[in-house]
Amino acid sequence: MSAVEGNYTVSLRKLLIEGGIWMDFPKEKYGFYFRYFQISRFVFCLAVWLLVLWTLVNEGPEFLFKPPAIFIPLGGVLITSTFLILIKSSKLHRLVDQCEVNLSSYTKSWELEIVRGDTQRLNTFINFGKFSFLNFALLYIFLPLIVDGIRAVMGYEDPYYLPIPLEGYLGPNPSRSLHYYMIILTCDLWFLVAITLTNAFEGLVLFIVSYNIIELKILKQCVKNLESQTEKFNDDGVQLLPPWDLREIIRYHKKILRLNFQENKCITPAYIMQNLTCTLSIAFIVFMIRQLVGENTMMLFLSVTFVGMVVVMLFMVCFAGEIIQSESLELFSTLYNIPWYRQSPRVRKDILIIMTQLSKPLVLDYKQNVINLPVFMQIINNSYSFFMLMTSVKPA
Repeated sequence: MSAVEGNYTVSLRKLLIEGGIWMDFPKEKYGFYFRYFQISRFVFCLAVWLLVLWTLVNEGPEFLFKPPAIFIPLGGVLITSTFLILIKSSKLHRLVDQCEVNLSSYTKSWELEIVRGDTQRLNTFINFGKFSFLNFALLYIFLPLIVDGIRAVMGYEDPYYLPIPLEGYLGPNPSRSLHYYMIILTCDLWFLVAITLTNAFEGLVLFIVSYNIIELKILKQCVKNLESQTEKFNDDGVQLLPPWDLREIIRYHKKILRLNFQENKCITPAYIMQNLTCTLSIAFIVFMIRQLVGENTMMLFLSVTFVGMVVVMLFMVCFAGEIIQSESLELFSTLYNIPWYRQSPRVRKDILIIMTQLSKPLVLDYKQNVINLPVFMQIINNSYSFFMLMTSVKPA
């Protein structure tokens, strides 16, 4: 049970609760029911996605070339990443609690400056992503309802709607009826749940990345502080340095390695799976955009906007993973360039051990699957390959 609550992770916890992937409510009177409510949201998303797959089974491969088919990979992204997080919810709680404890332990002015500055930037990125995706979902939900209402007033009998997950259950000639509006309502609810889940998962990944960067920056500053210590000279005029106390640096470094191991076991598998399914999602959306050119201007605009948001989201996380590697390599360079060679053999031995560990950059990875910019480029290239494949095999 989580017992740690602090200022640095409070916004993240709220985001995870809103997204349905936070299961720890020790101070809530009805925490047991809250947990089941969170699980029910995932079950609802899974049920809708399975219904989309059932439409594929009924209609055959031709369904893959229709606009509603985009919800197969999009639902796959949502279901797989959320499931991998939920099955490790207890580890996630401990990880967030430990991050809060570590961030709250810094009391020096320069440490607080690093922590607060990076935390503020993190919250800015999270709020921007939350605002963008939520407003897109609301636009996607209400814009077709407004257009359909105008069409109904003008006397059009056929309803207007954008591609929805359960479009296959509307029938060949849908009309405005209770059945039609129940399908629309179910899909709109699915959109809202899916968007909050996506915001929560991406916010969690960005928090983990930001936490690693904060720890690396603090460790790098501790190394620089060693160099600023007062130099001394012996009787022969040989310049010496006072013995360095490396206990704090070793403690920082062990803490970083320990938390990075927990992060890679808890978070990274879900994000690696998301990258794989996002490859298909981007390909399906671009294929739909190609079909919409000159046909449906509103849907074309929304599709281009959405695929742009997905690409930017992937780029931000992969770029942040690249920053972790860069900060790790810069830490190694900083440690190498300080005058460690003028220290005693014992101190030089400790530094050599730390440098040996730093020779392998700190990364977010899982079974050799790394999150960085080359992975982002690989996702884009694979998406283009799938898009060309779909274009070549599309039935006439």
